[in-house]
Amino acid sequence: MKRFLVPILCALTLVTLTQPEMGAFGNKSPKAAPMPKFSRSEYMVMNLNKGPKSAGFFISQSLKETRDSIKTLDRALRQVEQVDREYAKSKGRPDDRYLAGSQDRIREALKAAQQLEQQLVAAREELKFGIQKSLVSP
Repeated sequence: MKRFLVPILCALTLVTLTQPEMGAFGNKSPKAAPMPKFSRSEYMVMNLNKGPKSAGFFISQSLKETRDSIKTLDRALRQVEQVDREYAKSKGRPDDRYLAGSQDRIREALKAAQQLEQQLVAAREELKFGIQKSLVSP
């Protein structure tokens, strides 16, 4: 059986290779459009948002670290508030705040980190939009 299959497969391969490419209606299939050639500056713009050590990468990393900072500052603030309340109770003066200055500084840092997060999100969106706009328009 194998002896008969080998010549048949060889004949089919030969016929397939010698036939021109045909489309659905018997005419030749259209060739794909050639890829546009990009200049060095266009490649630089394309790579601005993606890849290691690009501006988009650094913005994303900064955004991640800022979000982590917000979480840790919030934890620190809650911890200082709780310790301050307990310490004031232990001294018999529950209305006094011994660590109010520290709490205010942590709140200011938390607010600044939240503003930084908003600015980084806006910068990332503007970068994406600017790249898209510069590559689409001639």
